[in-house]
Amino acid sequence: MVARIPLDTSERSQSFLLRGRNGARMRLSSAASYLLENGRAGRSGDELAAGLAELTGQSLTGAEVEDIYQRLEARVRTIEERPAAAPSGFWLAVPVFPERYVGPVARGLAGLFQPGVAALLVALVAVAAAITLASGRMAAPGAGFLAAYGLFFLSLIAHELGHASACARYGGRPSAIGFGLYLAFPVLYSDVTAAWDLRRWQRVAVDLGGIYFQGLVGGAYLAAYLATGWGTLSLACLLIAFSCLLSLNPFFRFDGYWAIGDALGVVNLGRQRGRLLRHARERLAGRRASPLPWPATVSAFVAAYLVAATATWIAFLVLVVPLLAQRALAYPALLAADVPRLLAPPHALPAGAAQSLLVGGMVVIALGTLVVRLGLATVRALARATRRVA
Repeated sequence: MVARIPLDTSERSQSFLLRGRNGARMRLSSAASYLLENGRAGRSGDELAAGLAELTGQSLTGAEVEDIYQRLEARVRTIEERPAAAPSGFWLAVPVFPERYVGPVARGLAGLFQPGVAALLVALVAVAAAITLASGRMAAPGAGFLAAYGLFFLSLIAHELGHASACARYGGRPSAIGFGLYLAFPVLYSDVTAAWDLRRWQRVAVDLGGIYFQGLVGGAYLAAYLATGWGTLSLACLLIAFSCLLSLNPFFRFDGYWAIGDALGVVNLGRQRGRLLRHARERLAGRRASPLPWPATVSAFVAAYLVAATATWIAFLVLVVPLLAQRALAYPALLAADVPRLLAPPHALPAGAAQSLLVGGMVVIALGTLVVRLGLATVRALARATRRVA
């Protein structure tokens, strides 16, 4: 165990974050944290039992507490001995820019999170957007899409640097930036696990720092477009705007999800359905329910959020996934029609064809990833059920 830090949440009981030697973060209750700290200090089982009784009001023998402490130590050692895990939500993460490069750049850009500087830059981006919209000169998708997508990809790198720079701004240590598969989407990522060491409003800044930096890039593109009239720049801005709105979606595990969870002070916001359902079931049955760990206002927000999130996921599965599946099934025919055009002179596609190829390819990758993940989850569930039966 390297460090023990109070975890800033809205829960009534204090919990602690332990940073292991391999960088893993482990959340512990006050009692577990007390046992680890004092057990490693050489306190006897009887001394630990007396301290635990004072902390929790629970009376246990020295031998019982010693057994609990040894099992807790074994669990911590197991976590510390594991290879470093992929960032939360990822099932594949390949570092591209190592920490030794990301760290200095992030620290150099951290000044952009000074409140006065940030307010000025956001105001300038808003002015550029307002002028562009008032002029009515936005380019339509089609020609220049590949070049626009290249510019958009640069903004994605800036997005990840935004997360890393916000982390550095508040004293965290950003790690690598790389490529990965997040849920069912191929994405770039920035490993800012160190943000868990920060206060929760600082974590919100880290959550939204990517959108902030990406918006700054979009604002620079807009200014250049107003100066040059090059339509590809405005098309890149449309892609950036869509990307930022998607990142703000609070119901998929994008930046908006983490920002709401940190603002509410609720760890693993999307995983609280079971706790709320058990609480509601006990109340409806007239039995005494275990109290929820948050204040009443936060509990109400969590309940409303989970209802909205469930409805959103159902709508996505019923309405959107079938459309994506149709597009994926049509993709081989699209390839058969467009690839020969690319291979033959003049090695060009009609307006909009490159866009269809790129977007269709991303849909195929996303759905394929989703199918693989569901298949793996099903196999694991069947294996667990088989072990229980045996």
